[in-house]
Amino acid sequence: MGARGKRPSLGAGRRPGQSTTRDQILTAALDLFAVQGYSGTKMRGIAQRAEWILL
Repeated sequence: MGARGKRPSLGAGRRPGQSTTRDQILTAALDLFAVQGYSGTKMRGIAQRAEWILL
């Protein structure tokens, strides 16, 4: 961290425009929780359901 306790800037931040990523991930997670239960749902499954690649 910097001298005043702030984190250094890593870039310009978010891209301009509306992002639907958060909503896609939440929707995918809620769908899988309903079918598989909380403990049966894995991050990889949420990522695949939300059409994102989990690295």
